[in-house]
Amino acid sequence: MFKNIQYYQRVILLVWLGVSAGFAQAATDCNQVTEIPVSECQSLLEFYISTRGYSWFKTGGNFGGWNETNTPCNWGGVSCNSGHVISLDFGKNTVDRLEGQLSDLNLPYLQMLIISTHQLAETIPNFSYLSNLWYLDLSGNKLKGEIPNFTNLQNLTVLKLNSNNLEGEIPNFTNLSNLEELNLSSNSLTGNIPNFDNLFNLKYLSLTYNFLTGNIPAFTSFGISKLLVEGGMSGYYGSIFSNNCGLVAYDPTQEIVLNQRDNTWNTRNLNCPSYTVTLVTDGDGFGRVSGQGTYGLGLLVTLEAIASENSDFLGWSDECGSSFKMPPKNLVCTATFLSSYVTPKCTFNIVPISSPLLKATGDTSNFAISSNIEYCVWNAVSSVDWITFSNANGVGIGKIIYFVQANPDTKERIGTILINDQIITVKQAGKTPVAPVAQFTATPEMGLPPLISQLDASSSYDPDGGIIKSYEWFAVKEDDPKITLSASGVNPSLTFNEKGAYLLTLKITDDENQTHETTQKIIANDAYVSFSSINNQDHFRVGEHIKVTLADRVDANRVNRTDLWAGIEFPDGIIFLRTSRTIVNNFIPYTPKPNDNGYAFIPNVERIDNEFLMLDLLLPKGLLGKFIFYAVHVDLGKNPFYDPWRSNLAKKEIIIE
Repeated sequence: MFKNIQYYQRVILLVWLGVSAGFAQAATDCNQVTEIPVSECQSLLEFYISTRGYSWFKTGGNFGGWNETNTPCNWGGVSCNSGHVISLDFGKNTVDRLEGQLSDLNLPYLQMLIISTHQLAETIPNFSYLSNLWYLDLSGNKLKGEIPNFTNLQNLTVLKLNSNNLEGEIPNFTNLSNLEELNLSSNSLTGNIPNFDNLFNLKYLSLTYNFLTGNIPAFTSFGISKLLVEGGMSGYYGSIFSNNCGLVAYDPTQEIVLNQRDNTWNTRNLNCPSYTVTLVTDGDGFGRVSGQGTYGLGLLVTLEAIASENSDFLGWSDECGSSFKMPPKNLVCTATFLSSYVTPKCTFNIVPISSPLLKATGDTSNFAISSNIEYCVWNAVSSVDWITFSNANGVGIGKIIYFVQANPDTKERIGTILINDQIITVKQAGKTPVAPVAQFTATPEMGLPPLISQLDASSSYDPDGGIIKSYEWFAVKEDDPKITLSASGVNPSLTFNEKGAYLLTLKITDDENQTHETTQKIIANDAYVSFSSINNQDHFRVGEHIKVTLADRVDANRVNRTDLWAGIEFPDGIIFLRTSRTIVNNFIPYTPKPNDNGYAFIPNVERIDNEFLMLDLLLPKGLLGKFIFYAVHVDLGKNPFYDPWRSNLAKKEIIIE
């Protein structure tokens, strides 16, 4: 990009040159020049323009011919050889003055460039095209900015940049291994002097009247003695280092040599700039500091930091210290003080050192606490969420009251309380196991075999809120224990194929392995009765047709016959029994409760599978309330009001409104 900028600068300069030619005599036409290449002619004209050649004094000056003829080798200050420009020498002129900016000359055969005691300003180009240059003298101008490293000037032997306004640090001039003479005096250069590692041939050096600071290097590539005239008191230019801002000898040996041969080497420049040192403190300690103020560049700065009682001074911040040379910038120096006060260690006495076994249902207890120092702070923290506090912290002497929630488990549990650095163990008993409650229904509980009974244990429960994890069913025939049935689950079914009574047991187990059992009797008998009504209706109104039938199924034998009893209970509690008399004109014969001899609806039953009409009529007015129909088998000649039943008790409630 830099080269592109140079290109456009050249175009602008050449355009200006062509335009300005119309206001003066005929300008140089580089295409007509035969002495040197066109590119070198153009570079000379660029130099002419950038240094304001139009303002050069022509009368009595030494720079005649510029931009007037096509013979640039005859222009003032220009020397040519073998068709190339080899020298530009403007050092002897006392009339004309070059001004403006020095361009990056495209004169690859140029060997000498001397522009001393003129008015050139701006910065120095790197002269990247002047690879044959061995002599460069730009002293006595007004050049500013930093000194280039002159990377491509590997043949440079003499470099004079003294008496300008150059700033910044001195380059190490790594590629200038042929350099013998270096004069950078009377500028505004700052920083440390480089070691000039590759300047093996350096003989003459002047760095006076700058603002340089720090140690004078050992100059390992050539040595300090080489720069000083043997037997004399100074270097080639007089003193090499005088009038800077606090240079220090590399070592005592170097200091002896300097004192003997350059006794003004550490003379201070009266124009050295000054900078401020501001002091601040940091840290948790206390102290006082001194040494804040304004110091000249390179002067010794002495800072003092004194820690207060129970504090220690840790040190100064970077770039600062108890003693240092003032750098070329303002400084803020921080002194860090740390507190050295040692707080007495608090110790605590806790009674008791462990808790009693606390109740499973929830409990409370406490610890008495005291400390060796009255202002010691204590704090209690539980390791588990089931331990809580009413006062978990305090100072000095106190009491820690804590609570434990109900233990949902049957196992003992342990938690800890951390009181500062002491651990207290808290134990709580497990809850007393509570057995679950087994409950079930069997539908039906009685009937003819094969009797399929649907079992339901969903009403079983665990009082402590646990989970019932298993349901086991066992049925054993009362008169023949070898006949058994089994099932599992909440809602299984069992089929009772053999006649007889069965003891059906439900066993449940909860998540704490607590068990409970309950037993009911299931009868798979030889007689079974049941009622039905129109559409299985239970509610009727006066004037509606009501019809109730009884289904009866018996499979007995000759020697074990039964009697079927049936009846109806009126709203007032009186029971009328259905008789065996024939129904006449829709009248169904019923009789009040019999005597001890009783009488059955259908006696002497051996086998039957039939339905019987129990009621069939239009409901008259006044017949209101709840009517309950009953039916049951008993052994032959027995009375169901006093004797055991042979079948299930069939029951049907009818409500008349």
